[in-house]
Amino acid sequence: MAKKMPALLFFPGDWLKEPALRCASLAARGLWIDMLCLMYESPKRGYLSLKSGKAVHHQQLARMVGGSVKEVKDLLAELEDCGVFSIDGDGVIYSRRMVNDEIVREQKSRAGKEGMKNRYKSVITEPITEPQQKQNK
Repeated sequence: MAKKMPALLFFPGDWLKEPALRCASLAARGLWIDMLCLMYESPKRGYLSLKSGKAVHHQQLARMVGGSVKEVKDLLAELEDCGVFSIDGDGVIYSRRMVNDEIVREQKSRAGKEGMKNRYKSVITEPITEPQQKQNK
């Protein structure tokens, strides 16, 4: 499960320079940014899935973004034709960039924790309890 973080890392330059996204209409890009926000909040970061892990269907996505089912289907087809997103073996739409960024974030987090453990393993052996603390009076 993805760690809860308060903000989405967004690079305006990457958004504006991405050829696949630039070939999509304004409406399709609007749907995509909503989808990115939903994927960010997903239990599996980067995947457009429900808490159960199942794919979000057109009807559900339409309700989530406040559009009609036909509009969402058409815009998803446009985004797919432009190569904006990928679909996994279970039919779940995902953002390649967000998934890769999450993998890198998790690796760096693990490395940082391991580094701190190694740095302080000889210094901190046991937590200090009340009787071990010195009086500051």
